[in-house]
Amino acid sequence: MKGAGKEFELKIYPPFGKSVQDGHTFGYFGGSVWADDVFRFLNKHCQTGSRITS
Repeated sequence: MKGAGKEFELKIYPPFGKSVQDGHTFGYFGGSVWADDVFRFLNKHCQTGSRITS
């Protein structure tokens, strides 16, 4: 994204769950961890005329 001149933020979250398999479900079950960051970024950088809320 940086090379393309696009806005981005790099976030590295701590391990999710208690197993490798749990980690693979972070996108689906980990919303309580990442949702605020994602929606804040989208609201800041995506001008849709309305705000996205979690």
